[in-house]
Amino acid sequence: MAELRLQPIKLSPEMEETLKDMSPDIRTLEREVEKAKRAGLDVDDMDKKLAELKKIRLGLLKEYT
Repeated sequence: MAELRLQPIKLSPEMEETLKDMSPDIRTLEREVEKAKRAGLDVDDMDKKLAELKKIRLGLLKEYT
């Protein structure tokens, strides 16, 4: 059998923990964006960036852990 020359890419345990520990911060950011919306501020761009951040974070955890 051929020996593997390239190992699958995995997140380090520290990076995995960091990504998992972001959950409370993301919830706080979601609440703050909602408050800003209620205050009448245009936060559409911020809302899109937050959604992208959440998608990337979950993708990294799913694919690389």
